[in-house]
Amino acid sequence: MRIESKPQHQMLICELSHGNQEAFRFYYAKYWETVYLFIYGKCKSHRVAEDGSQQVFECVWRRRATITTIYDLQRIIALGCTSVVLKALKEGPPKNTGVSQRAESRTGGSQIYYSAKLKENLLNVKLMAVGLNKLDQKSTAQFKAELDFMETILKETKGLAG
Repeated sequence: MRIESKPQHQMLICELSHGNQEAFRFYYAKYWETVYLFIYGKCKSHRVAEDGSQQVFECVWRRRATITTIYDLQRIIALGCTSVVLKALKEGPPKNTGVSQRAESRTGGSQIYYSAKLKENLLNVKLMAVGLNKLDQKSTAQFKAELDFMETILKETKGLAG
């Protein structure tokens, strides 16, 4: 399926909001790789990226009735990605990935202690997610700029966590 115009997108979004599985499959195929690569880029774990991408699209399907524009869909995807990445950063590296004993002893095993700077960055990402949730018909360029900014914050956060 090829969508070339805004009215075609709007029609497909309408179909998605009414539970059309073909419309869902179209957007799943369109955004899957972007979502996967974004999550993998932040977490450096194929398992987290795979599971997280699945969670993002499960959320899209659950919230399909609230999607009335392409921006609603993009906002749900962005918030889902943010949630997955924040959860992964809070949980630390996936088990059996060779976490050093020094890092494990420093964090007290399964409990993670955050530095003040890391807490501040996590709070900024959370505030940004809240802001993304309040988006109202922003252009794709504005949306991309916000995702780029979120990526910068997450890079800093990951650097502090590591």
